[in-house]
Amino acid sequence: MASRYASLLAEARTFESELIDLRRALHREPEIGFQEYKTAARLREACGKGGLKPSEPVAVTGFHVDAGPATERFLAYRADIDGLPIPDLKSAGYRSILPGYGHLCGHDAHSAIATAVARLLKGRERELKRRVRVFFQPAEETSPSGAPQIVDAGVLDGADLVLGLHCDPTLPSGAFGLKPGADTASFDGFDIAVHAPSALHSARPHTGPDAMWIALKLALELYALPTRITDSQVACVIAVGTFHGGQAINAIPEQVRFTGTIRTSGEDARRILNGHLDKLIAGYERIYGVRIDHIRHEGSPPVMNDEGLTARIETHIRSVHGADKVLRRTQSMGAEDFGHYTARIPGVFIRVGTQRGEGTAHELHSNYFDLDESVLAPTAALFADTLMALANGEI
Repeated sequence: MASRYASLLAEARTFESELIDLRRALHREPEIGFQEYKTAARLREACGKGGLKPSEPVAVTGFHVDAGPATERFLAYRADIDGLPIPDLKSAGYRSILPGYGHLCGHDAHSAIATAVARLLKGRERELKRRVRVFFQPAEETSPSGAPQIVDAGVLDGADLVLGLHCDPTLPSGAFGLKPGADTASFDGFDIAVHAPSALHSARPHTGPDAMWIALKLALELYALPTRITDSQVACVIAVGTFHGGQAINAIPEQVRFTGTIRTSGEDARRILNGHLDKLIAGYERIYGVRIDHIRHEGSPPVMNDEGLTARIETHIRSVHGADKVLRRTQSMGAEDFGHYTARIPGVFIRVGTQRGEGTAHELHSNYFDLDESVLAPTAALFADTLMALANGEI
């Protein structure tokens, strides 16, 4: 299998410059969730160059391509295609030309790699015993995100497993990170508004419900919930991200609003925390005589890497790249809507090292994020080889 990887890599090298040009074109014009029309057009064109036939649009801007025999069951590989509403401030010639927007999470690289994976598989589809579907998903960064729409559109109907990747600036180029079991956290957002009957003079807060004090008390109580109503061995993080209320220094406002996130590494803890928040709100309304509006933004479940499949893929990568290139990751409290897929079928989410020097060491979502483009072709060859091995029952 190492020899097949070498052959696939040699093939990927023949269009490596196209791959880099595609990534840079996407990087210059990032588009956010469900608005990736130009992005999708470029990716469709790149797939067409490899003899692939893109499907009709799904989930607004998403699509898929297939390689191999027309088997009913298939293997799936996912790439996310959206950018972020974050300014790109680095000095690279290919930085974003759209003020306020940037490909600062590596989805441009994920997309470019996926086109290469599809092209490599298409070129060897006579060697495939099962069909492989490469699909391009919009809106990974938004809530609600694109993964549920991909599922609802039937893109994975018939899929036996799904693979995905994410670039990782904390890992050196050429290294791969794997984590059996829970890989990321679940993600849910809350938007809470406390409404009192009237604003109050700050000298006389006793004359009515104090919306500011009640909102502050509720927000602080949320911070105390992890490890008090959930198992301390299950990682949970609650954070308030915004807090708004009032305009005058000497008045207590009648409305205060705050928003934030609940992240957990287990579905039981997720259910417990969200349920307790509902009970708290009902109790605060009854006790303090206010109305509290609560909008829950249901996000993604945790990415749960199938342990058996992870072990098989880890062994395969070690055989191709060497044992020192595969690193075991720790649990991340970040969220990824790939979790919608692993909640339904076995899947593995793999981190790809993209750090080579100071310029590529910036964190994901940093204004200065960039990556080592020399990993694009080798990563595409590795995933094509891995999918072939899985399709043919070799691993």
